[in-house]
Amino acid sequence: MLAVADDQGLRLLEFADRRALERELTILRQRLKTNVVPGEHRYLDAIRTQLARYFSGKKLEFDIPLAPIGSEFQLRAWKILRSIPVAET
Repeated sequence: MLAVADDQGLRLLEFADRRALERELTILRQRLKTNVVPGEHRYLDAIRTQLARYFSGKKLEFDIPLAPIGSEFQLRAWKILRSIPVAET
């Protein structure tokens, strides 16, 4: 998986083999007006730990701040999706 974060929070979490990943990174660079480079960040350390716990079935919740970049529609949809309780549809 590829995670992108800055001081605002987690910007992107995506499977590395997804075909549209490069396009998503290009859009992210354009909207943030910055480059996306490999490095370390406290949110990246935290997401690494929390994903390991999630995939091992130990913890199903995440507490890393999210800072998505998207259209008004996308941001509204993601906000609604985040309101769904864990393990429910």
